[in-house]
Amino acid sequence: MRKGIVMEQKRKYTIVMTSDGRFHRADRLEAAEVGMEVQFNVAEENRNLFGWTQILRDNRMKIAIATIVFLVTLLPVFSWYGSNQAYAYVNLDINPSFEMELNDKMQVIAMNPQNEEAEDILALLEDWKRQDASEVTLQTIRISKQQGYVNQEEQVLVGISYVKSDQEQNSFPKEIETYLTGESAGMSIAAFYVPSSIRNEAKDSGKSVNAVMAEYLTASSSETKRAREPMTVDDTDQEIIRSFYNKDTRQVADSDPDEKEQNTKSLPNSPKPVNGEKDLEEPQFSNGQKNNSIKNGTIKKDNKGNPKPAQEDKDKQKDRPAKKEKKNERDEMERQERKEQQEKEKRMKKERKEEKKQERKEEKKEKKDQHHKEKGEKNKKPPKEKKNE
Repeated sequence: MRKGIVMEQKRKYTIVMTSDGRFHRADRLEAAEVGMEVQFNVAEENRNLFGWTQILRDNRMKIAIATIVFLVTLLPVFSWYGSNQAYAYVNLDINPSFEMELNDKMQVIAMNPQNEEAEDILALLEDWKRQDASEVTLQTIRISKQQGYVNQEEQVLVGISYVKSDQEQNSFPKEIETYLTGESAGMSIAAFYVPSSIRNEAKDSGKSVNAVMAEYLTASSSETKRAREPMTVDDTDQEIIRSFYNKDTRQVADSDPDEKEQNTKSLPNSPKPVNGEKDLEEPQFSNGQKNNSIKNGTIKKDNKGNPKPAQEDKDKQKDRPAKKEKKNERDEMERQERKEQQEKEKRMKKERKEEKKQERKEEKKEKKDQHHKEKGEKNKKPPKEKKNE
């Protein structure tokens, strides 16, 4: 217990001054009055709590500054994460086919070639990463045109789909189509929105997204469930899409000799008889003369009244299967030769592409070496001249 004089009464404690002039918080003394000498116990727990409150009050500004610094430090991390996440996909079909991944700033973060031609074009593209999708698409179209990959109608399909459904209704397809049409004179550009359901179906089936979109546009409501999707492609773009893939179908059919021959064989060789008429040929001898026995009425007839072929004609009929078999063998050999020729041409084309690619790599390496060499010579300091003593 300590002794002191009561200086002030508070609601929860009493302030007491001891003989050494120090002030203490004591447990509240209900009967004590100011100026009265009392015995008291120091309220240790309350004093410690009061001390921590003071510390927090004194360091409040420091805590606020530390919090701000922490948040500012995290901002670049969030920005980097957002700029590396796929926000949308651009499916580009010229003849090279690409799938571009875009971030929320519509910058290209990945380019995925879908065929061999696209791999060749990708090797020629420079500085495409983190560039605007419109600029990269335009650069891809120009290089494809220089390499002769654009079709005769100079058509380009740009199908755009989004990761989240709430991002689907925006003006980006219209903006990129207007930009590409203005920068690519004479080209037919179709930029359109592709629903996520169609993109997922294309991925599951292994088909091009724009190809599945073309199937959806040509299907009637009774043919497929996809026809219940809302129509968001205008008539001009629909015509370009249909023409792009219909032309590809015709080119494949024309370039395949086996399919063309099969179609030719499926056609009838001669018109069928009409109204039950019998298409009878007069029997002929080996020298090509007509059988006069028909005129004389001496030719033998079968039970149905049809003339029986002569023995020579019977021999010819026996030879027909053998001749047909030989003809089939010749046709098979010709098909095999055409197939080998096509494979040879493909190999030669592939070899030429590899040679061109190697040449481009060597040229690029030479330019790089030359650049380093020039840079080294530029940075090289001339030797200092000795002063004449």
